[in-house]
Amino acid sequence: MDKATDEMINNFATLGNSKDNIIYTDKFIDDEDRIKIMDYLLNRTYPPKNHNGFHAVHKEDILSESPEIYELTQKYAAKGLELISNTYTEKYGIKFRNHQYLPCYFAKMDPGMNNGPHRDFNDSNAGSFSHHAVIMMYFNDEYTGGEISFIEQGVSYKPVPGCSVLFPANYLHEVTRLETGNRYAAMMVYSFDS
Repeated sequence: MDKATDEMINNFATLGNSKDNIIYTDKFIDDEDRIKIMDYLLNRTYPPKNHNGFHAVHKEDILSESPEIYELTQKYAAKGLELISNTYTEKYGIKFRNHQYLPCYFAKMDPGMNNGPHRDFNDSNAGSFSHHAVIMMYFNDEYTGGEISFIEQGVSYKPVPGCSVLFPANYLHEVTRLETGNRYAAMMVYSFDS
């Protein structure tokens, strides 16, 4: 094993598996920004669902379609890094950085979709820009189902507009089946900074 892999394993061990590391923040997104983002999300065409079972809108698309929305993603990626610094770094001494290639993407779920039990970190993305911490931001609540559940910690959230959920990327979680409406969220990914 190389030094970076050892450090990653040690960082995850230090974070542990506590439900206290799932940080729910009400009003993470300013209402004015949330409304702008929702307008963007409601007025665009979506690609077919991806292998994770939802429609993803990535950085390149956001930047080419709306530089203003792209700037908002950067604003909240920086705010997310500050949240991580004020929680994980302060508590455990583990430093993080924004993910170089996947700072933020939007996800739309349609009725009948779910994202079954999974970890956002796995061995296939174990490089230097791996997913080590995740912040989910939520833009609407006009849907039923679609809760985020952390299986091993026994914690579930029905997200409200403007909230965020921070968690270590190795936590087993799922998004339950969306019964009605569309669910709009964003995923921001952070890596350990050695």
